[in-house]
Amino acid sequence: MTFHATFCRLAAIVALGLMAILAKPQLAAAQDAKFHSGPAVWIEEYWDVKPEKFGEFMTNYKRDVYEYVRKIPGYRGYNVITTIPDAKGNPVASNPKLQKNTSDHYGIHINGEVLTKRLYDVGNLIRRTHNVVITHSFQTWPEADAFRKTYAKMWADAHGGEDVNEHWAKALFPLSNNFWESRFRLDSTGETLPKNIKGKDADGLNLEPRVSNAMWGKEYFDVSEKEMKAFLEAYESETYQVMRPMPGYKGVTIVLNTPPTPEQAKITRYNNQPLGTEDTFYMPWKGMMMDGEMRTNYAINYSLLFNKTFTMITYYQVPWDTKMLPLMQENFDKQHPGVGDRLAYITKKLFPHARNHWDMMYTGVETSFLPTGPGDVK
Repeated sequence: MTFHATFCRLAAIVALGLMAILAKPQLAAAQDAKFHSGPAVWIEEYWDVKPEKFGEFMTNYKRDVYEYVRKIPGYRGYNVITTIPDAKGNPVASNPKLQKNTSDHYGIHINGEVLTKRLYDVGNLIRRTHNVVITHSFQTWPEADAFRKTYAKMWADAHGGEDVNEHWAKALFPLSNNFWESRFRLDSTGETLPKNIKGKDADGLNLEPRVSNAMWGKEYFDVSEKEMKAFLEAYESETYQVMRPMPGYKGVTIVLNTPPTPEQAKITRYNNQPLGTEDTFYMPWKGMMMDGEMRTNYAINYSLLFNKTFTMITYYQVPWDTKMLPLMQENFDKQHPGVGDRLAYITKKLFPHARNHWDMMYTGVETSFLPTGPGDVK
């Protein structure tokens, strides 16, 4: 079985999440691992960090960025993941299968119509543009929209009026080759709350980072509005249910670059905010340095090239040594006795509803994400 076939099964976790439309949940919903709305906003920062500078980068980022933003009202934590190999060599970026633009895939139907058993691996292009992803979550869109200005004011107040971008030009940008950001709406999450959520951070929460060295999957799906309902139903019944019992599995978070329904928009206070990325390849960003050397005040916004290739992203965590295919087949046999090969089954039931799919793998560094939703925290 191919490398991509192994990780594609994890994709199907998204189904149940998207079925849970942003109804106003209680804290218990997060604690029992059911899907619920989660924070409204998911901001992705893409960094191309110089590998030999990664330790220094993390030290400076936590000191100069995270220690401030964790106090911003509405903030619900961050995740840090990387493709820079860890001590065990994960992820294996040198794998030859990660160098091809087309990869084997048991079920892909190009444009949802022609069974090709090949996916167009846009991820193999994306992974050449960055090696660190840092995500930030906010309860509502107005809070997310104020994020950068609020942080800049907090920094200036604490440092004699210094422009935080000028500080980044000294402490962060020299350690990286490029940086840009994209914004998504967080539709739903199956992540569970940590035991102690009370603290001294935003809104009385505890946003102290938790170490994560699991494999973080980031899967991209291109599903049309017409096929979304059927796609989600197939995901829930045929894949999510066989993933859920796997040892070490830690939920999933689903983010979209498509607008919310009117009811979702009302709950999350979304008011036609832009989704995805800026409509410019050269993104103005004061203090930015090309290759960490030449100050340009512009970031290279690679997300502009990929923004139309997908409609949803899923994030999930599993141990690196998880034997996914055998475990999923075993669970499938229990839930669908006598059906046989699960991959052949979902090739007919699931993938005709998707135009394309690919997956990317990262090593988790740390997380403080609190999967609460609007109205959860008093």
